[in-house]
Amino acid sequence: MTIPKWTASGDLFEGCNCNLICPCHIAFRQNSTNGNCDGAWGIHVEKGIYGSIDISGLNAMVIAHSPGPSMFDGNWETVIYIDDQSNTNQEDALKSILSGAGGGPWSKLARFYVNSSPIAIEKTSFNYTKTQKTRALSAGASANLLVEALTSADDQNVTLSNLFNVIHGPLHTVGKSDLDIESHGLQWSNRGKHGLFSQFEWSGP
Repeated sequence: MTIPKWTASGDLFEGCNCNLICPCHIAFRQNSTNGNCDGAWGIHVEKGIYGSIDISGLNAMVIAHSPGPSMFDGNWETVIYIDDQSNTNQEDALKSILSGAGGGPWSKLARFYVNSSPIAIEKTSFNYTKTQKTRALSAGASANLLVEALTSADDQNVTLSNLFNVIHGPLHTVGKSDLDIESHGLQWSNRGKHGLFSQFEWSGP
């Protein structure tokens, strides 16, 4: 099956159980703060087209448990949640992108999944909110992620602008996260841990 060309852009934000700033985010070969990394990426697609399929306005979440000691060691147990507002074609498009099957940046991460595949992909309802300083996304009753920007003395968001990351945009807003997960045997609750958000731009194949 031929993979169509696609593009997507929007908001990407993450939280995990590492201290600020997550060593794994700086480089996958660095050991996690706690010997393992329990995290999630929240995704809001502002604009997206997969072949002829419009995926604009949809949400998704990728949950991952990396047993460590570094994320580069692989064997991530990964669950992907897809917006239940998507139709069948849109659902398939988001699955293709986030599973890595559709090429693009997520194909570089998917090789770290257990057997290079998520353990589950499900549709669920989402609630997404955004302010200048926060990003928040809930995936049904399974996950809640809130990222709040750290601010400087003059109340400006703290940012990193010279850190390359496969899926994030070039300007990273540094924050702290609250993250609650209960999904397919993965369960954790973190407060005030590592958080980031950025504007992403992805394409493939």
